[in-house]
Amino acid sequence: DVVTLEWTLEPSRSLATGLVIEAGSAPGLADLARLQVPARETTTMVPNVPPGTYSVRVRAVNATGPGEPSNAITIVVP
Repeated sequence: DVVTLEWTLEPSRSLATGLVIEAGSAPGLADLARLQVPARETTTMVPNVPPGTYSVRVRAVNATGPGEPSNAITIVVP
């Protein structure tokens, strides 16, 4: 299955050089996948996602490293 993720950038993230999307098997974890996207992206498609329940969050990244994570969302792929 293909999962499409879409988010809104906060103006305070203007110094970000990239974003990291983290997927975990439970909230607070990033044990399944990490995907980097350009800073101004607000959408991405992830192909070949197996069935399951995923916790997903986004972090802004700049020269000093990753920032705090966004609130996690739960995605269920049937």
